[in-house]
Amino acid sequence: MILGMCRKLTGSREKPQAVTWILRVMAALLAMYGLYLFGRKDIFSFMFLKQQFVFFNFEQSAEAVFAEYIAMMGFLVFAACNA
Repeated sequence: MILGMCRKLTGSREKPQAVTWILRVMAALLAMYGLYLFGRKDIFSFMFLKQQFVFFNFEQSAEAVFAEYIAMMGFLVFAACNA
């Protein structure tokens, strides 16, 4: 989908190989960071109801929280698309 938007912006119908590989590497890095955050935040204990309450760190900025959750979502999307 992102490659399609890039093609519309450039007006080119051909598939740029460099952009394709750069986006793939960025997606893989985002997925690895999301997997790391899954472990660090111990999301699995919430998913399997081992821990019922979520305690938020109020010292962390809202932007950082959203960025971390977007990275975890990126991991899940990457895993679902490559499964």
